[in-house]
Amino acid sequence: MMMVKKMSPFEDIVTGLFDYPPRLCWMRGTCAMFICIEPDGDVWPCCDRTLPSETYRWGNVLDKDLSTAIKSRNAHVFREADKKRQSFCMRCEWAFLCRGGCVYHRIIQSDAADAPDPFCPAYQKIFAHIAGRVDEILSWV
Repeated sequence: MMMVKKMSPFEDIVTGLFDYPPRLCWMRGTCAMFICIEPDGDVWPCCDRTLPSETYRWGNVLDKDLSTAIKSRNAHVFREADKKRQSFCMRCEWAFLCRGGCVYHRIIQSDAADAPDPFCPAYQKIFAHIAGRVDEILSWV
């Protein structure tokens, strides 16, 4: 018997349809609240992957304390870009699920934190399909 333990982001999509908070940062709209401290002391806004530009490095805890990195100009610019992204994404019917997508994907695709997530069209199709199936299953109950 095959046991499926976790299927993120699928699990977060389904639970999000029922207004439960997702676990993934990009689906919570809280990417700017996460930090990553690398072994060399560098502080970045994303723990999943290293961003390609020094523009997104907030500082280094070996040079200055963490609060200085969090209050740095780069951190401020990143948070402001994240807010802008959220404003244009909030018109989408699926904004409550993805909140604009992954910052890392936006930066890698366009070198801009406020750009649209390049996977947005795919997310919309996936969300619509899963929502349709959930509605179908609920109609049986």
